[in-house]
Amino acid sequence: MKIWIIGAYGIVSTTAMVGAKAIEKNLTSKVGLISALPPFKKIDEYVPFSFEFGGHEIRPLTNAYEAAYEHWEMNRHFEKELLEAVKEDLSQIVAAKGTALNCGSGIEGLGEIKTLEDEGLTLREIVDRILEDMRKFADDETVVINVA
Repeated sequence: MKIWIIGAYGIVSTTAMVGAKAIEKNLTSKVGLISALPPFKKIDEYVPFSFEFGGHEIRPLTNAYEAAYEHWEMNRHFEKELLEAVKEDLSQIVAAKGTALNCGSGIEGLGEIKTLEDEGLTLREIVDRILEDMRKFADDETVVINVA
C-alpha cells in the first residue's frame, strides 16, 4: 500500500515510518495496532504489511531518515538501534516540496522552510504541482494523510 503524507518529515510521520519499516523487517511486533486485534486477524491474508511512503514537506531536509534522526535526537522516543536498522529504507523516502499557504504563524517554529510559493508560482501552479506529485506516486490503493 502507498501512503502519501502531507507533513512527511514531522515527528508523527517519521515515527510511523520507522514503526512500519521495523514491522516489515520483523524487528518489532504489531502489538498496539488496530489491525492486530482479533476481528482483523485475516487481514494479513489479503493485505501484506508493506508500505511505500511519499509526501510533501516544507522543511529542507534530504530524506525521511534525516528528519527521523533529528526528532530522535530531541525526543529519544524509540531505540536508536531501531532507527539505524531502517536507515536505508527511510533514506529512500524523499518528500516533494510543499506549500505553507494559509498555515499561519504555527510554522515559524520549524525554522527554515522552502515552499512552492518561494519559487514565485501562482496558486494555480502550486495546486497543479501538488497534484502532479501525487499522480506520479499514487495508484488505486494510495491513502493520503495530512499531519501538517
